[in-house]
Amino acid sequence: MRVLALGISRCGTDSLRQALVTLGYNGVYHGIFKTGAESMLWTQWWDAKGGDPEYTISTESFDRVLGQCEAITDAPWAMFAGDLLKAYPGAKIILNRRTTPQQWDTSMRATLVPVMRDSWTFNTLAFFPRDAFWVWQITQRFWDDLLEGHFEACSIRVYIRHFERLEEQGREQGRDWLDWCPEDEW
Repeated sequence: MRVLALGISRCGTDSLRQALVTLGYNGVYHGIFKTGAESMLWTQWWDAKGGDPEYTISTESFDRVLGQCEAITDAPWAMFAGDLLKAYPGAKIILNRRTTPQQWDTSMRATLVPVMRDSWTFNTLAFFPRDAFWVWQITQRFWDDLLEGHFEACSIRVYIRHFERLEEQGREQGRDWLDWCPEDEW
């Protein structure tokens, strides 16, 4: 693993994925391209972490999904950022974020919030094909746990806390990071 882009969804994650591919990184894992088997692992890891705050996901475990990847972007990675920093101490860190938390909030409300709130089709399909079921499971945990189940009430606070924690962990580990906003362009 060479690059950990640990921004939350709607922080230029796909643009960053495209840039990393253009720069020659092989196997850039973007959260939207998950299989059911991978989502099942994410769900199991997240549930284990919820039951035991000291639970740490090992490099070997991450490599079951990431073994062929040189970089990551988007969810579910944001949910496992602390473990990823420990598992891949030699990886470069990109904190991709919006210029302001309010810009992120606006983008989320225009795109993902309606899908999570009103997607009868996605909710229904999640009960049939195995892949859709497990993708829905980790997506629900992202929504319920990371975003505290009520986006409208806590979005700005969750966004700020996510990046404060990453900066604190980076400092504790003596690591540098690149701050990048989609508005920075290339």
